[in-house]
Amino acid sequence: MPKINLNSYRSAFRNSQGFTLVELLIVIVIIGILAGVLISVMDPAKQQAKSRNATLNASISKVGFALNSAKAGNGTLPSSDALTGELVNVATGPSCNSAVALDCTYSVAGVVLPDTCLAQAAAATAYSTGGTTRCQFGILSTGATLKDGAFRIYGKQFTLGADPERVFIFDSKEGLYDCLRSAGAVSTTTAGALAGDTACMIAGK
Repeated sequence: MPKINLNSYRSAFRNSQGFTLVELLIVIVIIGILAGVLISVMDPAKQQAKSRNATLNASISKVGFALNSAKAGNGTLPSSDALTGELVNVATGPSCNSAVALDCTYSVAGVVLPDTCLAQAAAATAYSTGGTTRCQFGILSTGATLKDGAFRIYGKQFTLGADPERVFIFDSKEGLYDCLRSAGAVSTTTAGALAGDTACMIAGK
């Protein structure tokens, strides 16, 4: 029977003990340095604004697709006073009282917009920024009648410091766009093709 070399087993056991305490400390220090560099490069406020804008983007798109589905099923867009009957988790503003038109402001449960707008008591066509009131979404039909099915939804984006103000605009025919806000009320969002507007680009690009 061959003899077992115990010394070779002891040597292999010593070599399989893993990292020493000093080696582990060095690894921890390196990880800490890398984490510090990463945090300093990433602006927390900017990342939060991006995250909130992604939520606004998704919310506007969902409402837009829901209204397109309602138009396909009913043959007409809902009027302002019937909007909450077609959409869930939506609270409409005081201007949503028309039975023949779609032109009002609304909010969505769990979705926060910037608090830099003027009071939203007026209709969506008077959607203005530059104040200290919590913004709402605006929605209005752009066709001659509700049966045309044309509409636009818009909501102000979160921006930082001196960055220019931007607005998400969902057009029922053109899709979702990211646009610079024009001076004063955002009344220009009710007319003209977004695709040919130099102040707008397809959202996400």
